[in-house]
Amino acid sequence: MLLKYKNTKIEELRMALLLKMKVMDRIFIWLLLIVVIPFNFLNSQQTAIVIGTALSKPDTRTEFLLENWPNRVVERIKNDDPSLDNEFFVAFSYDDSIKQSFSMSYSLGLAFNHNDFSLPINNRSYFEDLTKPLYVNDWYINANLFLNFEPKYKVNKLKKVELLIGLSNVISLSYYKLFYNSFNMTNEFDKFQLNLHSYELFPSIESRFRKVSIIVDYRLFNLKYRDPAIANNGKLLDLVNPIKFRFRISYFLS
Repeated sequence: MLLKYKNTKIEELRMALLLKMKVMDRIFIWLLLIVVIPFNFLNSQQTAIVIGTALSKPDTRTEFLLENWPNRVVERIKNDDPSLDNEFFVAFSYDDSIKQSFSMSYSLGLAFNHNDFSLPINNRSYFEDLTKPLYVNDWYINANLFLNFEPKYKVNKLKKVELLIGLSNVISLSYYKLFYNSFNMTNEFDKFQLNLHSYELFPSIESRFRKVSIIVDYRLFNLKYRDPAIANNGKLLDLVNPIKFRFRISYFLS
């Protein structure tokens, strides 16, 4: 009787958490539309296409697994040696001049994040599929739509080379998740669903020559949104900030 009551309470908490996630996702989508639509009306001096990559130390916390997984499984995961998380992204950006040395950059783009740390997959609660024998992560691709708001300050100009510093604010919305086994490509889980992913803050340094900019970012702050597709600590919002660097190249179209 006590076990049944406990399971009922857990299910009620799970449903309440899912409802909160859906409400926050909808709020974010409306904010996204409100911000993106004005892009068409910006008197932008410079429009650019941006491509880039990022490398970060993986989040290897496992203490939350002890509640639901056997010790032997947890120990095996602890002994995993994951590669660096990596990311590839492409975006369009708009630069608006505020004053002589100050400008604001707005970007809208797509990012693809890869992670191979062996956390258990929520194949029952998220993917609703128990027919495939892939239960822990081997390769995880998380596709995101992101917005970047970046105030910039021109530090110096030497002949035709400009040096700028900035503060990049990146808000990401996950829309597609894919797990697969690199040894057996048929054992895969994938799903299209909107979920808030993260808010990241990056100080940046930029070198601009004619129509090309090279930008290096270091992540200073990371607010991670709960990922429903993989085992997690249950927090809706999680302050965790493994070391992360981004590298961007921009080519100005106008």
